Amino acid sequence: MQTPRLIRELYLPREVVFDAWTDAGHLSQWYVPDGCEPGQVIVEPVPGGRFDVNWTDLSGAAVRESGTFTEITRPEGFVLTLGYNPVGAASGRESREVRAQGRLPHLRPEAAPAGTGRLRLILEDRVDACQIVLSEELGAGRLPEVTTERLLESYGSAFRQQWERRLDRLEAYFSAI
Repeated sequence: MQTPRLIRELYLPREVVFDAWTDAGHLSQWYVPDGCEPGQVIVEPVPGGRFDVNWTDLSGAAVRESGTFTEITRPEGFVLTLGYNPVGAASGRESREVRAQGRLPHLRPEAAPAGTGRLRLILEDRVDACQIVLSEELGAGRLPEVTTERLLESYGSAFRQQWERRLDRLEAYFSAI
């Protein structure tokens, strides 16, 4: 199975980018989609530690992305399980926030419980920048059983669009402080 991947440079020090991911105060400022209300954010950046980001989406539904750090090396990066869960959403109902993030309508949130995918973040120093390599290893429940090449390509495109928007917000947040 293909692994969606994004490579991008941010004109920030690698340590700042690492802290943006592993400090709850920073993460709450850029991770949540535009127009959504941030909720509780818990980040325990140690192997076995929690990654838990909550927000209220554009339709008023509670949303949660959560997982567990499996590997972490400061400031080079980490690996964590990551799942998307609409909290209290009606079964089978897609929130507008999911569509706004660029996720695909056939990827039902209830079919992707926490821990079903692995997100890998690698940070490399560049001259006056930090290169980010972000990839997701898809786990059970993230895609339908019968997966076509076209479906994987569509998911990869949605993955890149979603994370590009998040990284745009990360860069804007640190430019403003």
